[in-house]
Amino acid sequence: MRELAFSAVYLEVAEIYITGIVPLLNDSAIEAPPYFGPNGVGAHVTIILPEEITPTSLIQFPAWGAQIPFKITHLVSTVPDKQPPAPFTKRVAKLYELTLDAPVLESLRLLAGLDPLIDKKPFHVTVGVKYAAP
Repeated sequence: MRELAFSAVYLEVAEIYITGIVPLLNDSAIEAPPYFGPNGVGAHVTIILPEEITPTSLIQFPAWGAQIPFKITHLVSTVPDKQPPAPFTKRVAKLYELTLDAPVLESLRLLAGLDPLIDKKPFHVTVGVKYAAP
């Protein structure tokens, strides 16, 4: 588990979750999300959003560097309500996500004084993106 440069807290996951799944989606318009490269965060699960971080939210956070178990529950496609934040620079039409059952992550959010889920949605790994036509 790490803190992102833009101050989010996330769980690093193996890149195979993305690189191995995008080809299986069988649609050449679906790309890997823009998480890779010199300044990329790589495959991850967001635990705490930047706007949720307060001076006290991380004081009692016991899991820095820990391996945290989770179970993949579904592969879903979603149309985002709003444009995802950086590093997404092109307009997103659809996201492809592995949803997770992750009680330990819920507990960590509670320890940080937050709701157990972000926006009442399951934790997820974004594995693909389809951009809107220019």
